[in-house]
Amino acid sequence: MTALLEARQVSKVFGGGLFDKRVTVALDDFSFSVESEPPRVVAVVGESGSGKTTLARLLLGLISPTTGNVLYRGNDLQSLPRDQRRNFLRDVQMIFQDPYEVYNPFYRVDHVLETPVAEFKLANSAAARRALIHESLRAVGLRPEETLGRYPHQLSGGQRQRIMVARAVLLRPRLIIADEPVSMVDASLRATILDSLRQLNRDYGMSIVYIIHSCSSTRSRSRIRSTSGAPSRCATTLPWTPTALRLSKSPRASSPPTPPQAPRLKRVAAT
Repeated sequence: MTALLEARQVSKVFGGGLFDKRVTVALDDFSFSVESEPPRVVAVVGESGSGKTTLARLLLGLISPTTGNVLYRGNDLQSLPRDQRRNFLRDVQMIFQDPYEVYNPFYRVDHVLETPVAEFKLANSAAARRALIHESLRAVGLRPEETLGRYPHQLSGGQRQRIMVARAVLLRPRLIIADEPVSMVDASLRATILDSLRQLNRDYGMSIVYIIHSCSSTRSRSRIRSTSGAPSRCATTLPWTPTALRLSKSPRASSPPTPPQAPRLKRVAAT
């Protein structure tokens, strides 16, 4: 079966320009795939500077790999025809780290929900559009009457982030890439957002790539070990995650001739 989204021997190097010869290896020979079935959750764990956000941007097609390919249903993401690009935009959705910067402060929060409904023609009437938006908000634990009609600054960080989860629910994507979605919200709200993501995986059949800074942002129910048999730093985390990937911080190079060897991505699996 063709993978829904696949990174095949991808490397990304920044720098090395005409005026600045220094280069930074963000990812080195990275391979990774999310199958179409069954829905799964993959956690990517890494410290600051390890390339987590670079990975997310590569998987979304926002930047191009230096070497290797990112494939959507077997086709190179950078050369998708218009119709496949549209399918990709619906199948793969992103939840960004900062729950405020994704909003335009001049628009009410309704705007981020109404735009995908109109763009992808998800409803054929105003009543159908309203019902769809209300359903998506309730799916992430928000009350429509207390949420809609407000500006971003009138909502808490947790509410803003859950609206972005609700936005993803609207499109019924096959995959959600969540880049540290709880790092900028209060600790008391993190469990709510994680429960929302778990519900999307369980009830809506959505796969999730969950990018996290440390294992402390997940709750413990199962033990994770590396494939070599040595205990992982995530030894008691990721209750709903069958697979985890751990990134190490990529070193910096001061000259371009021989970029430093970035630590390999290590796959760890639940026992």
